Amino acid sequence: RRELRQLESAQYNGAAIKRSKERLELLGYFETVNIETPAVVDTADQVDMNVVVKERATGSINAGIGYAQGDGLQLSASVSQANVLGSGKSLSFSFSNGKTTKNSTISFTDPYYTVAGVSVGYDLYRRVSNPSATDTNKYKTSTTGAAVRFGVPVTEFDRINYSFGAENTAITLYSDSPQRYKDFVSQYGKSNMTLLSSAGWSRDTRDSALWPTRGYSMGVYMDAGMPGGDIQYYRMSHNQAWFWPLSKNFTLAASGEVGFANGYGKTKRMPFF
Repeated sequence: RRELRQLESAQYNGAAIKRSKERLELLGYFETVNIETPAVVDTADQVDMNVVVKERATGSINAGIGYAQGDGLQLSASVSQANVLGSGKSLSFSFSNGKTTKNSTISFTDPYYTVAGVSVGYDLYRRVSNPSATDTNKYKTSTTGAAVRFGVPVTEFDRINYSFGAENTAITLYSDSPQRYKDFVSQYGKSNMTLLSSAGWSRDTRDSALWPTRGYSMGVYMDAGMPGGDIQYYRMSHNQAWFWPLSKNFTLAASGEVGFANGYGKTKRMPFF
């Protein structure tokens, strides 16, 4: 109900009804969404608005197994529910295990933390990267972190996102590690606490979250290791994805991304990892 843009007792607005249908489809909760506006019996200037939806399964369990030369056996699994108990809140857990990487993440998001549509989310994660297992790079890192995310709608299509968090990274080097790795650890230590902050702007005009056929999505983001932590850096990125309907069954999609990163403050260059 909170996604509808045509309100009761308001003047009929065809654009608002069309946008209401798009917003319901963008939720990803429904297989089909249909809106009809039949005339009210015995009136000349009133219509009803009937919204008919067919729900789809919003929970999923995924598991995967693969093999990569040099990296060995790859295992992955995830459990997610995009509409917990019909509340609109989402909860997910994911895990992956390979020779060089091991990741686990728990995420929770409330898309309507306030009635105005401000969202809040929480992430807990653990990442282990071990390129030395394949002799590609002689180091190993173990990172544990947590973050809280916020999203603020500013227009019908635009949203500002920001987050705050902290993570600790433990670095393991070896006797044959490159000298610049050893110099970094000598200067900043084997264990580093990073205070994280990010901000971004996104715009989404797609007609569907599951099967978009027209519109575009784009975003500009910046995240940084903030002063007060052991490591300071910044990363900027911009991405776009466009969709054009070619026919009833085919859609042309194009996407791209560009980014830049560097160290600042007491960290003169990006951490090697």
